[in-house]
Amino acid sequence: MKKIMMMLACSLITMTSMAKTGDKGDIEKVITTLMKGVDHQKGDEILKTFRENATVQATNQGKIISVDYKQFAAMHASKKFGGRDRSVEIVSVDITDGIMATAKVVAQDDKVHYVYYLNLSNTDGKWLIQSFLQHSKLK
Repeated sequence: MKKIMMMLACSLITMTSMAKTGDKGDIEKVITTLMKGVDHQKGDEILKTFRENATVQATNQGKIISVDYKQFAAMHASKKFGGRDRSVEIVSVDITDGIMATAKVVAQDDKVHYVYYLNLSNTDGKWLIQSFLQHSKLK
């Protein structure tokens, strides 16, 4: 009986661990799609990463400005922003109960250092960005 209980507990721990690993991988794919969309100025790719009514905020000369996520994608698609390949590091992903997550991402090129804080939510097995906060600083 003890062996069966131990095997059952180990199986449960393994399955829980695998689910979290899958979620993290799915979140990292969303982040990678977003970063490539920004770097390659592909508004349609950027839009795929956001939940309807997502918020987008960025620092600008010491102030925080807000734009609609659709405006954010359109600004990149129109080549007003983005268009530079950057190094990107997903610093952390913290998942809560498989339905909410927070990620910190650092991206940089030779001119600008960016820090992104992303809040994501999972609905029907699909992770999307709920809120996006960007801080950028010239090097």
